[in-house]
Amino acid sequence: MHAGELRARLTAIGLTLNHFTRLVGMDSRNARRQESGKTPVTDGTVRALYEAEELSRELTDDYRANGEAVVPRWNKNAWDEETDRFPPSFYHASAARLTGQVPIRYEDEARD
Repeated sequence: MHAGELRARLTAIGLTLNHFTRLVGMDSRNARRQESGKTPVTDGTVRALYEAEELSRELTDDYRANGEAVVPRWNKNAWDEETDRFPPSFYHASAARLTGQVPIRYEDEARD
């Protein structure tokens, strides 16, 4: 995998490089070198990315099974790792795959 593909795939699942490294417990300096192309993307990074993509697919499947996607309000500083498994952007990207298939609403919005 090349650096550009790593960046694109992280973007597709709604993760910044910082989110990704925090989520998978990876050294952020090493990940930044890989993302910039200064060092090759390692097999470990690729495996961690595949795992994050699988988590995103599972969340999308959960939304589909529930018949709606309930996402947190968007706030770039809102990820509290103690209470939230993923950053808000991850939930939004997972829900976006179901646009037009199921209703998507914020968790504090009333149902229609």
